[in-house]
Amino acid sequence: MIRAFLYIFITLMFSSCMEIPRGMEEDITIGDKALFVVNQGNFMYGNASLSFYDPESQSFENEIFIRSNGVNLGDVAHSMTIHNGKGYLVVNNSGIIFIIDIDNCRIEGAISNLTSPRFIYFINSTKAYISDLYAGKISIYNSSEKRIVGEISTEPYKSSENMVSYKDKLFVSCWSGCNKILVIDTNRDEVIDEIEVEMEPNSMVIDKNGKLWVLCSNSPSLFKIDCESFQIEESLYFEDGKYPHNLSINNSGDTLYYINHYICKMDINSTDIHSNQFITSEGKIFFALGIDHSNGDIYLSDAIDYVQNGIIYRFSNMGEPIDTLRGGIIPGYFCFKTNN
Repeated sequence: MIRAFLYIFITLMFSSCMEIPRGMEEDITIGDKALFVVNQGNFMYGNASLSFYDPESQSFENEIFIRSNGVNLGDVAHSMTIHNGKGYLVVNNSGIIFIIDIDNCRIEGAISNLTSPRFIYFINSTKAYISDLYAGKISIYNSSEKRIVGEISTEPYKSSENMVSYKDKLFVSCWSGCNKILVIDTNRDEVIDEIEVEMEPNSMVIDKNGKLWVLCSNSPSLFKIDCESFQIEESLYFEDGKYPHNLSINNSGDTLYYINHYICKMDINSTDIHSNQFITSEGKIFFALGIDHSNGDIYLSDAIDYVQNGIIYRFSNMGEPIDTLRGGIIPGYFCFKTNN
């Protein structure tokens, strides 16, 4: 009850632009090569949490947000972005993005009054876009002014999800009940084109050749799109009943990874999506995938039954097991301090 009150109180403080209260309980030091694990928690339970892992010492700690700040993270933590030494924790159902110091996890600010934020994506030192599950718009945030300074309508599409940029173009997936990739001119902050794929484009990456790869989960498929012409160059379809998700890419931009029951690894010049099994599931239900660009290590989570604390697996870039960790409820997103 006390923690719930603190959460409401601190949110009101942020919304009112008043001085940020601190309820710090514990000093936590986070090393330069840390991995942050965003644990979603259960919808409407307010039990999202943040963990961190030191890959060199293999030390792991849970609940670092509440331990550092004396306040719960909130309801459904969806993603995290690091920019200019700050961590931006997107808490979807709470409609807030906490801004933390990535060296000690202490709250430094927040972006509030959002509908259902999913990701925050910086295109330069001060300008970021915030996607939203239900708002029908993308918010424009200025980190110098510490406020929302504008918005871009995505109507008639209500859902915006993943974002990746190429030169002065931002590609945005419209995920929930949709089959479009929007193209935004980042100089004018407006939608200039749209690309039709299959239903529910859930994740995207750009390879070293300037090709956009889009993974769709309903009508399971993988698309290769030219970032200059916006033309689809490859349309690859999975077998019915598959649910591919969490498309990722290595640091050199030539190898794709994604979850499709097991972990798949695919060269960007290949069109084979049926025989690229890399890491077997062995009864696990892989939920999230992350690639450490500093060494190619692969991190996977298993949400188990979505009620108990999930498991995190670390593999080498050759697929060899290195470590097994017990995270929070539904470990759903990996954010690498070393990648930023």
